[in-house]
Amino acid sequence: MVRVAILADTHLTSFDGGLGDEVASYLQGVDLILHAGDVYAASALDWLETFAPVVVARGNGDETLDHDLRVKEVQLFHCAGIWIGARHWFDYPLRDDAAIKEQVYAVFGRTVDVVVFGDTHVPVVDQNGSILLVNPGSPTVPRMRLGVPGTIALLEVTDGSAQVSLVHLQQAIRLKLFGNREPRLNWAL
Repeated sequence: MVRVAILADTHLTSFDGGLGDEVASYLQGVDLILHAGDVYAASALDWLETFAPVVVARGNGDETLDHDLRVKEVQLFHCAGIWIGARHWFDYPLRDDAAIKEQVYAVFGRTVDVVVFGDTHVPVVDQNGSILLVNPGSPTVPRMRLGVPGTIALLEVTDGSAQVSLVHLQQAIRLKLFGNREPRLNWAL
């Protein structure tokens, strides 16, 4: 069995000590960490790499990671009998199986068994025909909201079969977007 932790949209511009003890407890013992983009800080990847090897599908906010060898526009790999593809942005939902398969082939150049994506901050686990679609949401800015507990996903692959669990974190991760100040969202113009 291969265990893969899946994260996305961590948005860590100032990284000072990880994603917290709760996330760390889920990372213990995984074989691989797959991040679906919008990491922002290489130091976040360094922290993740203390648990397991890390691969990243580049997000639209990851321009500072252009020379990081862990980061590619698209990640594609074979794992315990299945193909896993990851890209930050994936057009979902598409209810038509044929449209999903066309998009998968256009993005990954082949069929895959699992598609991992991010960008929306909204968790998704959906079996669409033969393809398992997984968006882990965000551990730091779930559903584009600050100060509420987020999500990650855990994928277990055994002999060509994949099972995913969505993990709803119990603690909110305090995200610092602007130096040492807590972010303040002001929607009034």
